[in-house]
Amino acid sequence: MIDMKLTKEEKKDRNGSLPVDTAKDTGPEYPYGLVINLDKESLKKLKVKTDDYNTGEYMSIKAKVKVVGISSRTSFGNGGDYETMELQITEMELEK
Repeated sequence: MIDMKLTKEEKKDRNGSLPVDTAKDTGPEYPYGLVINLDKESLKKLKVKTDDYNTGEYMSIKAKVKVVGISSRTSFGNGGDYETMELQITEMELEK
């Protein structure tokens, strides 16, 4: 598996010219869009009880996704290239 955690350089790129002190940085450790929020109905379908878990605990996820959007563009100047892919989770399971 690939570790998706932002490197110091990636954090600097996202914050522009602001210096990033990772010892004091309270910003996100991972890129926007890599968080999955499960509502009450989704948790029920997955047979997940939140009382059985703790914040900071690791789980495994297995999912089937459908590509629902692809976008790319090139910006003039220092904007650089931009690419995204939207994925819709259609099936999933969680393991402790």
